[in-house]
Amino acid sequence: MNTNIKKLSEITSRIVQAATPADSNGAILSLSHFFVSITKDDNFSSSLSTNNSDIILKNGIAISTVDAALCLDDTIRTITFLKGIHQAVHSLFERFPNERINILYAGCGPYATLLLPLLPLFQEEQLDITLLDINEQSLTSVKSVIKHAGLSNYHIRTVKADATRFTYPSEKKLHLLITETMFYALIREPQLSVTAQLAPQLTQGGILIPESIDLDLCCTLAGNEKRFDISSATNKVRISNAISERLELGKLFSLSKANSFSINKKKNEYYFISKTFEVPENFSSYPDLCITTHIKVFGDYVLNSGESAITNPYCIASLYTFEKAQSFSLVYDFSAIPFWQVKNQREVDAQAPL
Repeated sequence: MNTNIKKLSEITSRIVQAATPADSNGAILSLSHFFVSITKDDNFSSSLSTNNSDIILKNGIAISTVDAALCLDDTIRTITFLKGIHQAVHSLFERFPNERINILYAGCGPYATLLLPLLPLFQEEQLDITLLDINEQSLTSVKSVIKHAGLSNYHIRTVKADATRFTYPSEKKLHLLITETMFYALIREPQLSVTAQLAPQLTQGGILIPESIDLDLCCTLAGNEKRFDISSATNKVRISNAISERLELGKLFSLSKANSFSINKKKNEYYFISKTFEVPENFSSYPDLCITTHIKVFGDYVLNSGESAITNPYCIASLYTFEKAQSFSLVYDFSAIPFWQVKNQREVDAQAPL
């Protein structure tokens, strides 16, 4: 067995078996060192410093190769996705016995972090993999990772394309779709548009990763919310504060395979309008209006609010700026770079389709 693939297999086995935060942190650190070590001969590390430009898509931002690489250091996120995907593949073996499992990883980044480490745990003929990214530098890097990690015998192809416009080959079943192209509260990046484009292409019984992304609205004190942060100065900083008080207002929406948002392109309806909320009478203990994110990767593997950079709370407004007893809704606009707006009832009525 190739020395590198043996080393990767050992690291990944530690990851899927990690039972404590210390185990998880140690395993992810080993994985990070592994990726850096196998790509150093291709001058990948030095090339990162000159490839730090985001790509602006029609429905969001494709982050730079540098930022995509840093996602590896979001430890709980990486561990949770790898464990969930590992379980999902085994579930697909049971659902589709004697079939090669076709996987599309949309927005794979420079390491294909959420999939490539798992490959040594499977036989080469069990999987057919498509790695998709719009960033040429990321694809150059991932090809290097495949080569130097000893994964060249696996059925892997790389495709440069915009995931919000991509069509999977019709002659093949799509069993597993992996896409983590998101920022907290689904702003900036095109997770919703990618899901809306690709999830309907899954075969019946196929699996979307993450299985669901739930966005909820609450009133809180923003400074007391739990947050995860990756700082360039200190590499990794986890800030975890106790929540003093929070008033849950309700769900905004859930993004899943069953609810992947049918976009009405003819009417240019690239937005979602929430139900109507009212400003609470006494909000001094929780004056900030925040969107929280909860991700179900697969099965019992979940990321709660503040456990990852992609589930950090997003405080959209101060309740002190609202009129007393004002009714309002939140509008999610993903016609370009996704963002949230607070609108009063008159503004909502004007935007809502007839």
